[in-house]
Amino acid sequence: MKNTHVKLIFLGILVLIFIGIVVLNGTVSKEPLAQKVNAENNQPQDVCSRGKRSTNYKDRVALLTECIDGKDFVYNSEHAIYFLKRGYGYERLKQEDLALNDYLKAIELNKNYADAYYNAGNIYFSQKKYDIALSSYSKSIELNPGDGLAYYNRGQVYKETGEYEKALADYDKTISLNKMKAESYLNRGFCLKKLKNYKNAFEEYSKAINENPKYAEAYNDRGYLYYQFKIYDAALADYNKALELNPNYSRARNNRLALYIDIGGYDTAFKELDKMVERDPTYLGKAYYCRGSIYRKMEDYDSSVQNYEKAIEIDPEFTWSYNNLAIIYYSSDDQKYRNPERAVDLLLKAMKISGPRVPEYNHSLAAAYARLGQFQKSVEYQTVDIDIAKERGWGEEKVKELQEELEAYENNRIPD
Repeated sequence: MKNTHVKLIFLGILVLIFIGIVVLNGTVSKEPLAQKVNAENNQPQDVCSRGKRSTNYKDRVALLTECIDGKDFVYNSEHAIYFLKRGYGYERLKQEDLALNDYLKAIELNKNYADAYYNAGNIYFSQKKYDIALSSYSKSIELNPGDGLAYYNRGQVYKETGEYEKALADYDKTISLNKMKAESYLNRGFCLKKLKNYKNAFEEYSKAINENPKYAEAYNDRGYLYYQFKIYDAALADYNKALELNPNYSRARNNRLALYIDIGGYDTAFKELDKMVERDPTYLGKAYYCRGSIYRKMEDYDSSVQNYEKAIEIDPEFTWSYNNLAIIYYSSDDQKYRNPERAVDLLLKAMKISGPRVPEYNHSLAAAYARLGQFQKSVEYQTVDIDIAKERGWGEEKVKELQEELEAYENNRIPD
Protein backbone atom coordinates (compact mmCIF):
# COMPACT_ATOMS: atom_id res chain seq x y z
CA MET A 1 0.00 0.00 0.00
CA LYS A 2 1.81 3.04 -1.30
CA ASN A 3 -0.33 6.02 -0.33
CA THR A 4 1.46 7.65 2.59
CA HIS A 5 -1.37 10.05 3.32
CA VAL A 6 -3.75 7.10 3.64
CA LYS A 7 -1.43 5.47 6.18
CA LEU A 8 -1.26 8.66 8.18
CA ILE A 9 -5.02 9.01 8.13
CA PHE A 10 -5.37 5.43 9.31
CA LEU A 11 -2.99 5.86 12.22
CA GLY A 12 -4.57 9.18 13.07
CA ILE A 13 -7.98 7.56 13.35
CA LEU A 14 -6.63 5.04 15.85
CA VAL A 15 -5.21 7.87 17.90
CA LEU A 16 -8.35 9.97 17.52
CA ILE A 17 -10.62 7.32 18.96
CA PHE A 18 -8.55 5.68 21.60
CA ILE A 19 -6.29 8.32 23.09
CA GLY A 20 -6.64 11.84 24.23
CA ILE A 21 -7.04 13.97 27.27
CA VAL A 22 -9.97 14.29 29.57
CA VAL A 23 -10.89 17.79 30.58
CA LEU A 24 -13.74 18.50 32.93
CA ASN A 25 -16.17 19.66 30.28
CA GLY A 26 -19.11 20.09 32.60
CA THR A 27 -20.01 22.87 34.97
CA VAL A 28 -20.30 22.61 38.73
CA SER A 29 -23.78 22.57 40.22
CA LYS A 30 -24.39 23.64 43.79
CA GLU A 31 -27.24 23.29 46.23
CA PRO A 32 -28.81 26.74 46.69
CA LEU A 33 -28.74 28.03 50.25
CA ALA A 34 -32.01 28.74 51.94
CA GLN A 35 -32.95 32.34 52.68
CA LYS A 36 -34.84 33.46 55.73
CA VAL A 37 -38.54 34.04 55.23
CA ASN A 38 -40.39 36.65 57.26
CA ALA A 39 -42.87 35.36 59.82
CA GLU A 40 -45.85 37.09 58.17
CA ASN A 41 -45.13 35.23 54.94
CA ASN A 42 -44.81 31.87 56.67
CA GLN A 43 -47.73 30.16 54.95
CA PRO A 44 -47.86 26.83 55.18
CA GLN A 45 -44.37 26.51 56.62
CA ASP A 46 -44.65 22.85 57.50
CA VAL A 47 -44.80 21.88 53.82
CA CYS A 48 -42.57 24.66 52.47
CA SER A 49 -39.84 24.23 55.06
CA ARG A 50 -39.82 20.48 54.72
CA GLY A 51 -39.56 20.86 50.96
CA LYS A 52 -36.60 23.24 51.21
CA ARG A 53 -34.74 20.94 53.56
CA SER A 54 -35.48 17.63 51.87
CA THR A 55 -32.46 15.85 50.36
CA ASN A 56 -34.72 13.37 48.59
CA TYR A 57 -35.23 15.29 45.37
CA LYS A 58 -38.43 13.54 44.38
CA ASP A 59 -39.93 14.36 47.78
CA ARG A 60 -38.60 17.91 47.56
CA VAL A 61 -40.31 18.51 44.22
CA ALA A 62 -43.60 17.08 45.51
CA LEU A 63 -43.52 19.10 48.75
CA LEU A 64 -42.52 22.38 47.10
CA THR A 65 -45.14 21.90 44.40
CA GLU A 66 -47.74 21.54 47.17
CA CYS A 67 -46.25 24.62 48.83
CA ILE A 68 -46.29 26.77 45.68
CA ASP A 69 -49.76 25.61 44.63
CA GLY A 70 -51.18 26.38 48.07
CA LYS A 71 -53.89 29.03 48.21
CA ASP A 72 -51.89 31.11 50.70
CA PHE A 73 -48.62 31.15 48.71
CA VAL A 74 -47.40 34.69 48.00
CA TYR A 75 -45.34 35.39 44.87
CA ASN A 76 -42.64 37.75 46.09
CA SER A 77 -38.86 38.08 46.14
CA GLU A 78 -38.50 36.31 49.47
CA HIS A 79 -40.31 33.27 48.13
CA ALA A 80 -38.08 32.97 45.07
CA ILE A 81 -36.09 30.43 47.10
CA TYR A 82 -38.90 27.88 46.74
CA PHE A 83 -38.63 27.98 42.95
CA LEU A 84 -34.85 27.81 43.13
CA LYS A 85 -34.95 24.83 45.48
CA ARG A 86 -37.58 23.01 43.42
CA GLY A 87 -35.63 23.80 40.26
CA TYR A 88 -32.54 22.21 41.75
CA GLY A 89 -34.62 19.15 42.61
CA TYR A 90 -35.81 18.93 39.01
CA GLU A 91 -32.22 19.35 37.82
CA ARG A 92 -31.02 16.48 39.99
CA LEU A 93 -33.87 14.38 38.62
CA LYS A 94 -32.64 15.24 35.09
CA GLN A 95 -35.76 17.22 34.22
CA GLU A 96 -33.88 20.17 32.82
CA ASP A 97 -36.75 22.04 31.16
CA LEU A 98 -38.75 22.09 34.41
CA ALA A 99 -35.63 23.11 36.32
CA LEU A 100 -34.97 26.01 33.96
CA ASN A 101 -38.57 27.20 34.23
CA ASP A 102 -38.21 27.36 38.00
CA TYR A 103 -34.85 29.16 37.85
CA LEU A 104 -36.31 31.75 35.51
CA LYS A 105 -39.33 32.16 37.79
CA ALA A 106 -36.96 32.74 40.70
CA ILE A 107 -35.21 35.46 38.66
CA GLU A 108 -38.58 37.00 37.77
CA LEU A 109 -39.41 37.25 41.48
CA ASN A 110 -35.93 38.43 42.50
CA LYS A 111 -33.86 40.19 39.84
CA ASN A 112 -30.80 40.16 42.12
CA TYR A 113 -30.78 36.44 42.85
CA ALA A 114 -27.21 35.40 41.95
CA ASP A 115 -27.76 31.68 42.55
CA ALA A 116 -30.75 31.62 40.20
CA TYR A 117 -28.66 33.08 37.37
CA TYR A 118 -25.89 30.61 38.21
CA ASN A 119 -28.18 27.57 38.09
CA ALA A 120 -29.90 28.76 34.94
CA GLY A 121 -26.43 29.08 33.40
CA ASN A 122 -25.78 25.42 34.18
CA ILE A 123 -28.89 24.36 32.27
CA TYR A 124 -28.02 26.56 29.31
CA PHE A 125 -24.49 25.12 29.31
CA SER A 126 -25.85 21.58 29.34
CA GLN A 127 -28.05 22.51 26.37
CA LYS A 128 -25.01 24.00 24.58
CA LYS A 129 -26.64 27.44 24.55
CA TYR A 130 -23.32 29.02 25.33
CA ASP A 131 -24.24 32.67 24.71
CA ILE A 132 -27.07 32.58 27.24
CA ALA A 133 -24.99 30.53 29.67
CA LEU A 134 -22.25 33.14 29.44
CA SER A 135 -24.61 36.03 30.19
CA SER A 136 -26.16 34.08 33.07
CA TYR A 137 -22.80 33.38 34.72
CA SER A 138 -21.67 36.96 34.14
CA LYS A 139 -24.79 38.27 35.86
CA SER A 140 -24.23 35.89 38.74
CA ILE A 141 -20.65 37.17 39.08
CA GLU A 142 -21.85 40.78 38.93
CA LEU A 143 -24.23 40.11 41.81
CA ASN A 144 -21.82 37.92 43.78
CA PRO A 145 -18.20 38.61 42.73
CA GLY A 146 -16.83 36.37 45.46
CA ASP A 147 -18.33 33.19 44.01
CA GLY A 148 -15.38 31.22 42.66
CA LEU A 149 -17.63 28.54 41.16
CA ALA A 150 -19.31 31.09 38.90
CA TYR A 151 -15.91 32.07 37.51
CA TYR A 152 -15.06 28.40 37.02
CA ASN A 153 -18.27 27.71 35.13
CA ARG A 154 -17.87 30.80 32.97
CA GLY A 155 -14.35 29.59 32.23
CA GLN A 156 -15.88 26.33 31.03
CA VAL A 157 -18.05 28.27 28.60
CA TYR A 158 -15.05 30.16 27.25
CA LYS A 159 -13.14 26.89 26.89
CA GLU A 160 -15.97 25.26 24.98
CA THR A 161 -16.23 28.25 22.61
CA GLY A 162 -12.47 28.40 22.03
CA GLU A 163 -11.88 31.67 23.89
CA TYR A 164 -8.93 30.22 25.73
CA GLU A 165 -7.39 33.46 27.01
CA LYS A 166 -10.66 34.44 28.68
CA ALA A 167 -11.00 30.93 30.08
CA LEU A 168 -7.52 31.17 31.58
CA ALA A 169 -8.42 34.44 33.29
CA ASP A 170 -11.55 32.92 34.85
CA TYR A 171 -9.68 29.82 36.04
CA ASP A 172 -7.09 32.15 37.61
CA LYS A 173 -9.87 33.95 39.46
CA THR A 174 -11.32 30.62 40.61
CA ILE A 175 -7.95 29.62 42.03
CA SER A 176 -7.50 33.00 43.75
CA LEU A 177 -10.86 32.45 45.46
CA ASN A 178 -9.66 29.02 46.63
CA LYS A 179 -12.22 27.02 44.65
CA MET A 180 -11.79 24.07 42.26
CA LYS A 181 -8.02 24.56 42.25
CA ALA A 182 -6.92 21.20 40.89
CA GLU A 183 -9.67 21.23 38.26
CA SER A 184 -8.77 24.78 37.26
CA TYR A 185 -5.10 23.87 36.83
CA LEU A 186 -6.15 20.89 34.70
CA ASN A 187 -8.31 23.06 32.45
CA ARG A 188 -5.61 25.71 32.28
CA GLY A 189 -3.31 23.00 30.96
CA PHE A 190 -5.83 22.17 28.26
CA CYS A 191 -6.22 25.83 27.22
CA LEU A 192 -2.47 26.43 27.15
CA LYS A 193 -2.02 23.31 25.03
CA LYS A 194 -4.60 24.67 22.58
CA LEU A 195 -2.65 27.93 22.51
CA LYS A 196 0.51 25.85 21.76
CA ASN A 197 2.10 27.00 25.02
CA TYR A 198 3.27 23.50 25.79
CA LYS A 199 5.85 24.33 28.44
CA ASN A 200 3.28 26.07 30.61
CA ALA A 201 0.72 23.37 29.87
CA PHE A 202 3.08 20.81 31.40
CA GLU A 203 3.46 23.06 34.43
CA GLU A 204 -0.30 23.41 34.90
CA TYR A 205 -0.85 19.65 34.75
CA SER A 206 1.89 19.23 37.36
CA LYS A 207 0.24 21.90 39.54
CA ALA A 208 -3.01 19.96 39.34
CA ILE A 209 -1.16 16.85 40.53
CA ASN A 210 0.56 18.78 43.32
CA GLU A 211 -2.80 20.14 44.42
CA ASN A 212 -4.38 16.68 44.33
CA PRO A 213 -1.84 13.81 44.17
CA LYS A 214 -4.70 11.36 43.60
CA TYR A 215 -6.03 13.16 40.51
CA ALA A 216 -5.98 10.38 37.90
CA GLU A 217 -7.23 12.68 35.13
CA ALA A 218 -4.26 15.02 35.62
CA TYR A 219 -1.78 12.16 35.27
CA ASN A 220 -3.60 11.01 32.13
CA ASP A 221 -3.57 14.46 30.56
CA ARG A 222 0.08 15.10 31.34
CA GLY A 223 0.88 11.64 30.04
CA TYR A 224 -0.87 12.42 26.78
CA LEU A 225 1.18 15.59 26.37
CA TYR A 226 4.36 13.58 26.99
CA TYR A 227 3.11 11.12 24.37
CA GLN A 228 2.61 13.86 21.82
CA PHE A 229 6.23 14.91 22.31
CA LYS A 230 7.34 11.27 22.07
CA ILE A 231 8.61 11.23 25.66
CA TYR A 232 7.31 7.70 25.96
CA ASP A 233 8.85 6.66 29.28
CA ALA A 234 7.30 9.64 31.07
CA ALA A 235 3.98 9.13 29.29
CA LEU A 236 3.88 5.46 30.29
CA ALA A 237 4.71 6.34 33.91
CA ASP A 238 1.83 8.83 34.04
CA TYR A 239 -0.64 6.42 32.44
CA ASN A 240 0.42 3.72 34.90
CA LYS A 241 -0.09 6.13 37.81
CA ALA A 242 -3.53 7.12 36.54
CA LEU A 243 -4.50 3.44 36.37
CA GLU A 244 -3.03 2.75 39.80
CA LEU A 245 -5.30 5.48 41.18
CA ASN A 246 -8.30 4.39 39.14
CA PRO A 247 -8.07 0.86 37.66
CA ASN A 248 -11.38 1.42 35.85
CA TYR A 249 -10.14 4.54 34.06
CA SER A 250 -10.74 3.37 30.50
CA ARG A 251 -9.31 6.42 28.78
CA ALA A 252 -5.93 6.04 30.48
CA ARG A 253 -5.97 2.35 29.59
CA ASN A 254 -6.78 3.21 25.96
CA ASN A 255 -4.00 5.80 25.95
CA ARG A 256 -1.51 3.26 27.24
CA LEU A 257 -2.64 0.80 24.59
CA ALA A 258 -2.06 3.40 21.85
CA LEU A 259 1.41 4.07 23.25
CA TYR A 260 2.29 0.37 23.12
CA ILE A 261 1.12 0.25 19.51
CA ASP A 262 3.02 3.37 18.56
CA ILE A 263 6.33 2.08 19.91
CA GLY A 264 5.86 -1.33 18.29
CA GLY A 265 5.01 -3.23 21.46
CA TYR A 266 2.43 -5.32 19.66
CA ASP A 267 2.56 -8.38 21.93
CA THR A 268 2.05 -6.16 24.96
CA ALA A 269 -0.79 -4.39 23.15
CA PHE A 270 -2.53 -7.70 22.39
CA LYS A 271 -2.24 -8.72 26.04
CA GLU A 272 -3.58 -5.35 27.12
CA LEU A 273 -6.59 -5.80 24.84
CA ASP A 274 -7.31 -9.22 26.39
CA LYS A 275 -7.24 -7.65 29.85
CA MET A 276 -9.55 -4.84 28.72
CA VAL A 277 -12.11 -7.35 27.45
CA GLU A 278 -11.87 -9.33 30.70
CA ARG A 279 -12.55 -6.13 32.60
CA ASP A 280 -15.39 -5.04 30.33
CA PRO A 281 -16.88 -7.67 27.98
CA THR A 282 -18.79 -4.94 26.11
CA TYR A 283 -15.41 -3.75 24.84
CA LEU A 284 -15.04 -6.85 22.65
CA GLY A 285 -16.03 -5.17 19.38
CA LYS A 286 -13.62 -2.29 19.94
CA ALA A 287 -10.93 -4.79 20.90
CA TYR A 288 -11.28 -6.44 17.49
CA TYR A 289 -11.09 -2.96 15.94
CA CYS A 290 -7.82 -2.33 17.78
CA ARG A 291 -6.47 -5.73 16.78
CA GLY A 292 -7.32 -4.94 13.18
CA SER A 293 -5.46 -1.65 13.48
CA ILE A 294 -2.41 -3.33 14.97
CA TYR A 295 -2.31 -5.94 12.21
CA ARG A 296 -2.77 -3.12 9.68
CA LYS A 297 0.32 -1.41 11.05
CA MET A 298 2.16 -4.75 10.92
CA GLU A 299 1.07 -5.02 7.25
CA ASP A 300 -0.68 -8.32 7.99
CA TYR A 301 -3.71 -7.42 5.91
CA ASP A 302 -5.42 -10.81 6.06
CA SER A 303 -5.57 -10.60 9.86
CA SER A 304 -6.46 -6.92 9.74
CA VAL A 305 -9.45 -7.48 7.45
CA GLN A 306 -10.64 -10.45 9.51
CA ASN A 307 -10.53 -8.45 12.74
CA TYR A 308 -12.28 -5.41 11.29
CA GLU A 309 -15.02 -7.65 9.87
CA LYS A 310 -15.39 -9.30 13.29
CA ALA A 311 -15.56 -5.88 14.94
CA ILE A 312 -18.43 -4.87 12.64
CA GLU A 313 -20.24 -8.14 13.33
CA ILE A 314 -19.98 -7.72 17.11
CA ASP A 315 -20.47 -3.95 17.37
CA PRO A 316 -22.14 -2.63 14.20
CA GLU A 317 -22.73 0.78 15.79
CA PHE A 318 -18.99 1.44 16.19
CA THR A 319 -18.44 2.95 12.76
CA TRP A 320 -14.67 3.46 12.83
CA SER A 321 -14.34 -0.23 11.99
CA TYR A 322 -16.17 0.43 8.72
CA ASN A 323 -13.87 3.33 7.91
CA ASN A 324 -10.60 1.53 8.60
CA LEU A 325 -11.69 -1.55 6.67
CA ALA A 326 -12.72 0.73 3.79
CA ILE A 327 -9.24 2.29 3.76
CA ILE A 328 -7.73 -1.14 3.10
CA TYR A 329 -10.22 -1.83 0.33
CA TYR A 330 -9.73 1.43 -1.54
CA SER A 331 -6.00 2.00 -0.99
CA SER A 332 -4.52 -1.44 -1.57
CA ASP A 333 -2.40 -2.10 -4.65
CA ASP A 334 -2.90 -5.83 -4.09
CA GLN A 335 -5.82 -7.15 -6.15
CA LYS A 336 -6.62 -9.53 -3.28
CA TYR A 337 -7.76 -6.59 -1.17
CA ARG A 338 -8.56 -3.87 -3.71
CA ASN A 339 -12.32 -3.36 -3.70
CA PRO A 340 -13.33 0.34 -3.83
CA GLU A 341 -16.99 -0.59 -4.39
CA ARG A 342 -16.99 -2.40 -1.05
CA ALA A 343 -15.20 0.60 0.51
CA VAL A 344 -17.95 2.98 -0.66
CA ASP A 345 -20.63 0.63 0.66
CA LEU A 346 -18.95 0.44 4.08
CA LEU A 347 -18.53 4.20 4.32
CA LEU A 348 -22.12 4.97 3.34
CA LYS A 349 -23.26 2.53 6.04
CA ALA A 350 -21.00 4.30 8.54
CA MET A 351 -22.51 7.66 7.60
CA LYS A 352 -26.02 6.28 7.88
CA ILE A 353 -25.25 5.34 11.49
CA SER A 354 -23.08 8.29 12.55
CA GLY A 355 -24.43 11.05 10.34
CA PRO A 356 -22.88 12.89 7.38
CA ARG A 357 -20.59 15.25 9.30
CA VAL A 358 -17.76 12.93 10.31
CA PRO A 359 -14.80 14.46 8.44
CA GLU A 360 -12.76 11.26 8.20
CA TYR A 361 -15.64 9.43 6.52
CA ASN A 362 -16.06 12.22 3.97
CA HIS A 363 -12.33 12.11 3.30
CA SER A 364 -12.37 8.35 2.83
CA LEU A 365 -15.40 8.50 0.53
CA ALA A 366 -13.67 11.09 -1.65
CA ALA A 367 -10.66 8.77 -1.96
CA ALA A 368 -12.79 5.66 -2.61
CA TYR A 369 -14.86 7.33 -5.34
CA ALA A 370 -11.66 8.53 -7.00
CA ARG A 371 -10.51 4.91 -7.29
CA LEU A 372 -13.78 4.23 -9.10
CA GLY A 373 -13.17 7.16 -11.43
CA GLN A 374 -16.17 9.05 -10.02
CA PHE A 375 -14.28 12.28 -9.43
CA GLN A 376 -17.37 14.49 -9.16
CA LYS A 377 -18.39 12.46 -6.10
CA SER A 378 -14.86 12.86 -4.76
CA VAL A 379 -15.13 16.64 -5.14
CA GLU A 380 -18.47 16.60 -3.32
CA TYR A 381 -17.22 14.71 -0.26
CA GLN A 382 -13.82 16.39 -0.15
CA THR A 383 -15.55 19.79 -0.11
CA VAL A 384 -17.59 18.74 2.92
CA ASP A 385 -14.41 17.50 4.60
CA ILE A 386 -12.76 20.89 4.06
CA ASP A 387 -15.81 22.76 5.40
CA ILE A 388 -15.77 20.69 8.59
CA ALA A 389 -12.01 21.15 8.97
CA LYS A 390 -12.45 24.93 8.81
CA GLU A 391 -15.35 24.86 11.25
CA ARG A 392 -13.28 22.89 13.74
CA GLY A 393 -10.20 25.04 13.39
CA TRP A 394 -7.90 22.27 12.17
CA GLY A 395 -5.22 24.74 11.13
CA GLU A 396 -3.96 26.19 7.87
CA GLU A 397 -1.55 23.37 7.02
CA LYS A 398 -4.21 20.65 7.30
CA VAL A 399 -6.75 22.69 5.32
CA LYS A 400 -4.12 23.39 2.64
CA GLU A 401 -3.40 19.65 2.36
CA LEU A 402 -7.10 18.91 1.94
CA GLN A 403 -7.46 21.64 -0.67
CA GLU A 404 -4.55 20.23 -2.67
CA GLU A 405 -6.34 16.87 -2.68
CA LEU A 406 -9.53 18.61 -3.82
CA GLU A 407 -7.64 20.23 -6.69
CA ALA A 408 -6.42 16.80 -7.78
CA TYR A 409 -9.98 15.45 -7.79
CA GLU A 410 -11.18 18.48 -9.77
CA ASN A 411 -8.57 17.57 -12.38
CA ASN A 412 -9.70 13.91 -12.45
CA ARG A 413 -6.53 12.82 -10.70
CA ILE A 414 -5.85 10.73 -7.58
CA PRO A 415 -3.72 12.72 -5.09
CA ASP A 416 -0.10 11.65 -4.61
